[in-house]
Order: sequence, then structure tokens, then C-alpha cells
Amino acid sequence: MSAPDTNTDRQRRRHRGAIWGIIIAVLIGLGAIGLMTLDATDGEEPPADTAATGSEGTGN
Repeated sequence: MSAPDTNTDRQRRRHRGAIWGIIIAVLIGLGAIGLMTLDATDGEEPPADTAATGSEGTGN
């Protein structure tokens, strides 16, 4: 069933806060994803894993 009396201007005013909240949450999420991407691709070399290479303590 549809609403018998639909006032779109009133509905727009009533939902304005929720819509702004959704927009802000999306922007924060995109910012977090951007920061994680920049952190993951900062160009630093990962630390060498000496246990896997077996070069620790061999004197080479």
C-alpha cells in the first residue's frame, strides 16, 4: 500500500539529518581506505626475514 498523503517537501526536511549522516560516514570510510592504501604503498622495503634465509649466524 502507498501512503495516502505524500508531502515530499516535509519528508525531505525530516530525512535531511539522516542523509547528511550517511554522506559523512561514506566520506570517512573513503578517507580511511585512502589512508590505508597510502600506508601500504609508502615505498618502504619490508624488514628482511633472517630466519627464512638461514643467514643468521653463518658469518657470511
